[in-house]
Amino acid sequence: MIIGAVTLGTRLKELRGSRNLTQEQMADLLGIKRERYKSYESDRTEPEFSLLKHIANMFSRSIDWLLDNQPPTAPPALATDPTPIVEALRTQGWSQDQLDQLILAMQLISAAQTRKSSADSQ
Repeated sequence: MIIGAVTLGTRLKELRGSRNLTQEQMADLLGIKRERYKSYESDRTEPEFSLLKHIANMFSRSIDWLLDNQPPTAPPALATDPTPIVEALRTQGWSQDQLDQLILAMQLISAAQTRKSSADSQ
């Protein structure tokens, strides 16, 4: 979907890159095949609303931001709520121990980002 100079595909590629994910990894997180995801990034097809909503939640963005040229609603490095990521990985067969380790790592990164932001503002 082309909106101004920014397309949905461009937004998806930007978000995927912000987490250093391959198209295959992104497709796995979304529970779809790589070719289907690739068609979204190349603007050949558009995802269903429920998938757009899932993507927006995963990256702490609004659907408006995905479809328009709205400013981001959260830093792209790490979502503040790990739940969408954890749930996506749970459906991919991650064990509870693996998920707990991921949540801990995300919390540590978030705390480090908060400390850095505080230090930068002083």
